Amino acid sequence: MLKLPGGGAAIVCGGRGRRKLCSACRKNESTKECDYPAPGVGHNTGTCDKALCAGCAVSVGPNLDHCPSHPKAAEAPSGE
Repeated sequence: MLKLPGGGAAIVCGGRGRRKLCSACRKNESTKECDYPAPGVGHNTGTCDKALCAGCAVSVGPNLDHCPSHPKAAEAPSGE
Protein backbone atom coordinates (compact mmCIF):
# COMPACT_ATOMS: atom_id res chain seq x y z
CA MET A 1 0.00 0.00 0.00
CA LEU A 2 1.25 3.44 -0.95
CA LYS A 3 0.55 6.37 1.34
CA LEU A 4 -0.52 9.50 -0.49
CA PRO A 5 -0.13 13.13 0.56
CA GLY A 6 -3.12 14.25 2.56
CA GLY A 7 -3.53 10.93 4.39
CA GLY A 8 -4.93 8.85 1.54
CA ALA A 9 -3.67 5.46 0.46
CA ALA A 10 -3.51 3.52 -2.80
CA ILE A 11 -2.77 -0.04 -3.84
CA VAL A 12 -0.34 -0.23 -6.75
CA CYS A 13 -0.50 -3.23 -9.06
CA GLY A 14 1.95 -4.26 -11.73
CA GLY A 15 5.54 -5.26 -12.19
CA ARG A 16 8.03 -3.87 -9.75
CA GLY A 17 11.29 -4.83 -11.36
CA ARG A 18 13.08 -4.83 -14.63
CA ARG A 19 12.88 -7.92 -16.76
CA LYS A 20 15.79 -10.25 -16.21
CA LEU A 21 17.92 -10.79 -19.31
CA CYS A 22 19.57 -14.05 -20.31
CA SER A 23 23.09 -14.28 -18.86
CA ALA A 24 24.39 -15.93 -22.05
CA CYS A 25 23.13 -13.68 -24.88
CA ARG A 26 22.11 -10.59 -22.87
CA LYS A 27 19.34 -9.96 -25.43
CA ASN A 28 16.33 -12.08 -24.56
CA GLU A 29 14.23 -12.24 -21.43
CA SER A 30 15.15 -15.19 -19.22
CA THR A 31 12.54 -17.87 -18.69
CA LYS A 32 14.78 -20.60 -17.26
CA GLU A 33 17.66 -21.07 -14.82
CA CYS A 34 20.74 -23.26 -15.14
CA ASP A 35 20.36 -26.51 -13.21
CA TYR A 36 24.04 -27.51 -13.36
CA PRO A 37 25.18 -28.84 -9.96
CA ALA A 38 27.18 -26.17 -8.16
CA PRO A 39 27.07 -26.67 -4.39
CA GLY A 40 27.29 -23.45 -2.43
CA VAL A 41 26.44 -21.27 -5.44
CA GLY A 42 23.21 -19.60 -6.47
CA HIS A 43 20.27 -19.17 -4.17
CA ASN A 44 21.16 -22.04 -1.83
CA THR A 45 19.72 -24.49 -4.35
CA GLY A 46 22.98 -26.25 -5.08
CA THR A 47 22.74 -25.30 -8.75
CA CYS A 48 24.26 -22.57 -10.91
CA ASP A 49 20.93 -20.67 -11.27
CA LYS A 50 22.13 -18.33 -14.06
CA ALA A 51 19.21 -16.76 -15.92
CA LEU A 52 18.72 -18.24 -19.40
CA CYS A 53 16.41 -17.66 -22.35
CA ALA A 54 14.83 -20.59 -24.19
CA GLY A 55 17.27 -20.14 -27.09
CA CYS A 56 20.45 -20.33 -25.00
CA ALA A 57 19.40 -22.99 -22.47
CA VAL A 58 20.75 -26.45 -23.27
CA SER A 59 18.15 -29.07 -22.38
CA VAL A 60 19.76 -32.07 -20.67
CA GLY A 61 16.60 -33.78 -19.46
CA PRO A 62 12.99 -33.21 -18.50
CA ASN A 63 12.84 -29.79 -16.83
CA LEU A 64 16.66 -29.68 -16.64
CA ASP A 65 18.62 -26.97 -18.44
CA HIS A 66 22.27 -25.93 -18.39
CA CYS A 67 24.21 -22.83 -19.44
CA PRO A 68 25.86 -23.19 -22.85
CA SER A 69 29.28 -23.63 -21.17
CA HIS A 70 28.26 -26.31 -18.65
CA PRO A 71 27.57 -29.25 -21.01
CA LYS A 72 31.09 -28.75 -22.43
CA ALA A 73 32.54 -28.72 -18.90
CA ALA A 74 30.59 -31.87 -18.03
CA GLU A 75 31.98 -33.69 -21.10
CA ALA A 76 35.60 -32.65 -20.53
CA PRO A 77 37.85 -35.42 -19.15
CA SER A 78 38.72 -35.01 -15.48
CA GLY A 79 42.10 -33.49 -14.72
CA GLU A 80 41.94 -30.82 -17.42
